[in-house]
Amino acid sequence: MDDAVREQVLSSDQRKDERLPATPLSVIQQWFAPWLVGAALCLAFLLGLWMASRAADAATTILGFALAGLALVALVPTIFVETAEGLAVLVTLLGGLAVGGLILAARSPSPSLESTGYALFFIALGLIFWNMKHHFDRRDGVR
Repeated sequence: MDDAVREQVLSSDQRKDERLPATPLSVIQQWFAPWLVGAALCLAFLLGLWMASRAADAATTILGFALAGLALVALVPTIFVETAEGLAVLVTLLGGLAVGGLILAARSPSPSLESTGYALFFIALGLIFWNMKHHFDRRDGVR
């Protein structure tokens, strides 16, 4: 019995000495860079919409919508996921966004908000199906 306890203590001490190697900074940057770029593009998109909604003249409105449009065009390719787990998370998030668009359309007091809600719904659905196609094409080796 003493030998078994002594072996357990020695093996636990050996496990403490075995440490995982440090992760290089370049690998960490590869993990977080796409998320940071996506977050920056989302902020640019929202800033453009906010700028267009608070505009005092037509030029500022056009500039706000242009910023939002460019950010959205740049954001779409960064949304693609490679794993099934990532696809499940993205479909859940975009599904929530689509439902939010329908709620916005149903409760909107003005026709412009109703159209915005429907547009949000259809854009989210389009991104869901586009991601599903991309994921299964990559899985099956279709280019």
